[in-house]
This record gives sequence, C-alpha cells and structure tokens, in this order.
Amino acid sequence: MSASWKSWSRAFGSIALFGVLAVGCTYSGYFGGESREVGAALTAPSPVLRVTHKSDRLAGVKALLLVPFVSYPNKEGEILKDPFVGTVFSRGPCPAQSGYALYRMLEDALLPTPELRILHTDEPEGVQGTLWDYAKKRGEFGEALSAYLIGRAKETGADAVLSGVVYRYKERVGEALGAEEPASIAFSVFVLSRDGGLLFGGAVDKTQKELLGNIADVGYYVKGGLSWWPVERLARFGIDEVASTLRSAFSAPKE
Repeated sequence: MSASWKSWSRAFGSIALFGVLAVGCTYSGYFGGESREVGAALTAPSPVLRVTHKSDRLAGVKALLLVPFVSYPNKEGEILKDPFVGTVFSRGPCPAQSGYALYRMLEDALLPTPELRILHTDEPEGVQGTLWDYAKKRGEFGEALSAYLIGRAKETGADAVLSGVVYRYKERVGEALGAEEPASIAFSVFVLSRDGGLLFGGAVDKTQKELLGNIADVGYYVKGGLSWWPVERLARFGIDEVASTLRSAFSAPKE
C-alpha cells in the first residue's frame, strides 16, 4: 500500500470517526443533564499547558515586560532540562524566528487584560543575538538569560518580565489531509519578578497525533478542524492556554 494511500485512508477514517462523535455530541443535547455532560467531555480539549510554578504575587504585577522567547540552538534528539520550569524536553527543529512568533501570539492573546500594563522590549527581533552574546560572557545559559531578563525589567520599570525558551518548533511535512509528519512544539514560559523570583512557570510539549490513535485529542480536532495542522495553529493552542491562565492570575483579588 503506498504512503499516499495510507495518508488518505487515515484521513477518511478520521472523518468517519469525527462524524460519529459529532452526532453523538449533538444527540446528547436532547437527553438529560448527564448526557449533556458526556457530550461536553467528548469535545473539551485536554490541557496542553502544564503549570509548574504559580505564585500569589502575580496578582500584584501591574506592569509586565514581554520579551521574545529564545530559540535554543538545534541539536535534534538531545534531552534538555529547562533551567526555569524544570521540565525535560526533547529538542528538535527550532528556527531562530520561532521565539519571535510565540512572542507575537502571546502579545495578541494577552491584550484583553485591563488590569495589566504590557511593556515591550525595544529590540524584539534582536533579542536572540543579544542574549547569546550576553551568555558567552557569563557562561551558563540559565543564569545568563535570567540576568538579562531581570536587567531589562529594571531598565523599563516593569514589575516582572515574561519570556520563554523554545526547544522544538517543527512544521508539518505534507498537506493538511495527508501529512507525512505532524507538527510538533515544545517550549517553556515563565514570569520573573524584578527581584529575581519565579512567579510563574509552565511547559507546552505537544505533537499532533492521528485522531484514530488518540481519542483524547478529539476536542482539538473539533476546535481546529479535522486535518493535520501547521505548527502555528498547534502553537496557538498552547499560547491561548498560557494567556488564559495568566489573565486569571493577574486579575485575582489580593488577600
């Protein structure tokens, strides 16, 4: 059986399963509350973001500096522990511009946060080179990045700084209905106070899988369309969860 035929077979199989699930979710609305809950559970996406740190001090942040994420130099297959959130990631293809892409997504997603004044670095596309030059002088990557970000927060008068590290930003290989390889992302995201404290840490590590082989992802297929997504769409699911989690934390009432 050819690779092309296998791809189309998977696509049609997924479409058939999607139809069954869609009908099931529709009919659940005609029955009692328990049935409606079952239908909702079938279409609710499982979380992409894993929160590793979350401080009550986030509610006191009124001015937040956003700095583009740093794309870690690619060495595919290497296992690396993030120095901020403690999560272990498997590295993969990671274009230098991927950090800026995530930064822009998060910038847009955080806009409806009236309690927060968002500041921006004055060198959004140059952070990558600046940071690596800085790291060469100081040595260890985590210490260099922390010192750089905290310094920028103090310079701009921000209460805290938000950034992250991208370990994998792999584009889909093939077409939407017949991908040879799926999109895959892996990145950390964190908020540091200007005094160096870790206020928030989270990890996103996601590779799109076939619906037939991973029923837990049905909610994402409902939201994102029954197809193999480009990496940007996959990344937005993670970024939207980051933004939603942070908006709730920033607007939480002080005790």
